[in-house]
Amino acid sequence: MSHYTESFNKAMAVIQKALESKGFALESDNSLVYSMQYDSEVEKASQWLIEHGCTINLHTMANGNSSSIATYCLYDADWISYEEMKKIINEEAKRQLNGF
Repeated sequence: MSHYTESFNKAMAVIQKALESKGFALESDNSLVYSMQYDSEVEKASQWLIEHGCTINLHTMANGNSSSIATYCLYDADWISYEEMKKIINEEAKRQLNGF
């Protein structure tokens, strides 16, 4: 029996699909990504991904250009560079500031 909740499993399946198809997952892919600001949640997500056959070089990032919004993401550092991911997450922050 899985030690993860059904809702966590569903959210992580969406996140895994995003990671495997484009190399990153944003809050707009699934709101669970917002919780990746906590190390314990990153570890839990990483473990889930490993258990489900997704062995990527998982990193997390928060945008740093806006004091009015915090945006988080997960990304595969072997697929997307830090600089490229920084641009993507800053665009996500702008999108959120504009009301999605």
